[in-house]
Amino acid sequence: MNILTIRITEKRKKVRFEIKKLFSALFVWISLIITALFAVFFTVSCISVREQYGMYEKLLEDINKSSSDLQEQKDFILSKKSPLEEYVPDKVDELRSIAGEYGNTGWDDYILYDKALSQLKYLKNFPNNRKKLISNALDCIVLENEKTEPNQSYINQNLFAAKKYNRIIDLSFSDTGNVGKFMEFFDNTLWDYVMTALAVMLTVRMFTLDRGCKANKVVFSSSKCKSLFFKQLAACSAPLLGTVVFHTLLQMLCGTLFFGVKNYALPLQAESIFEYCPFNLTIGGFIALKSLGKILFYFLIISFSALMSVVMKKQLPAIFTSLSAGIASIIISMNMYIFASNENLGVASEERIMFNNLRSFMPSCLLNPKEYFLSFDYISIGGLYLSRLTGVMTVTAVISVLCVLLAFRNYARAEK
Repeated sequence: MNILTIRITEKRKKVRFEIKKLFSALFVWISLIITALFAVFFTVSCISVREQYGMYEKLLEDINKSSSDLQEQKDFILSKKSPLEEYVPDKVDELRSIAGEYGNTGWDDYILYDKALSQLKYLKNFPNNRKKLISNALDCIVLENEKTEPNQSYINQNLFAAKKYNRIIDLSFSDTGNVGKFMEFFDNTLWDYVMTALAVMLTVRMFTLDRGCKANKVVFSSSKCKSLFFKQLAACSAPLLGTVVFHTLLQMLCGTLFFGVKNYALPLQAESIFEYCPFNLTIGGFIALKSLGKILFYFLIISFSALMSVVMKKQLPAIFTSLSAGIASIIISMNMYIFASNENLGVASEERIMFNNLRSFMPSCLLNPKEYFLSFDYISIGGLYLSRLTGVMTVTAVISVLCVLLAFRNYARAEK
């Protein structure tokens, strides 16, 4: 072993020691057990929304075997659906008593054919809609250039939009499962509250433990106390990181078992709600970015809790302040999202503009990132176009670093 390897091994041992010290408290285990129970509850509740996706998968196989031409595929579906039309809407009960070719009943088949026609229509219109977006952007550039004093910023924005949408997205006629319902089910605010509380509890426990057991005179007089700060920060971050990764894998497993999402390599635009997403991203990539956003937010909570623990030096005040700040930010962003999502509000409404501005810098918006992928969601900073998602991630990371630096600065100060 060289010297570098020995040092790394020693640091790992010290971090493991801090983790063991953290889990020496009963309330830490209680917090983890409660978190695990919530995870089990959300997973078990997936069973109630489970659907029979195998039926639709079999239908798609037959459609793809019939032809590769979209019009011929449409004719194939209509030939299957036409005999069932006479039962709708007056004889639906009779249709439910007939054995289906793909589903359990004829009514199941009718719903499957409708779903296939809807997906086929989306696939057929998708390239034309993208071309229309590019054409509209170029038309806006031409019209703006004809003005006496053209707005160069507006021209650059439309040119950038045209470039982002001018890329090939290969969509195939395949079973995507219920991606929309799958994502909606796991955008669970209650779970975010639980994880935020866990982050606060672990961090405050870690950074007040030595003071609580009156070891501060030994620990904080040591010349290595500042390196101890980062070991303790890593010790309380590791369980949170592990929980997020585990929950993400569990989410993908539930997506496959209960929502029929089997191919995470499909483009995100395979789901119709993401039709106008300008990013070249897969469904799996979206979930990975979503998990990264959660990790950034929870690390911000850890950093802020560490700062409060170091400054306040008492568990209860630090827990109250950190938990209040974390929960309040989630409530604000969630309420703004619900209010701005009102169908009666226009895209240019004051409420919607306020929500978009909030999404540019508020870290808790990372917990429900779907809005960042629904449209061309960029902001201009000095002529440089930056996605709002990148902006809020950067802001979150910067605030976290500032909290860590402030906590680090105050960590070794003698108690007054």
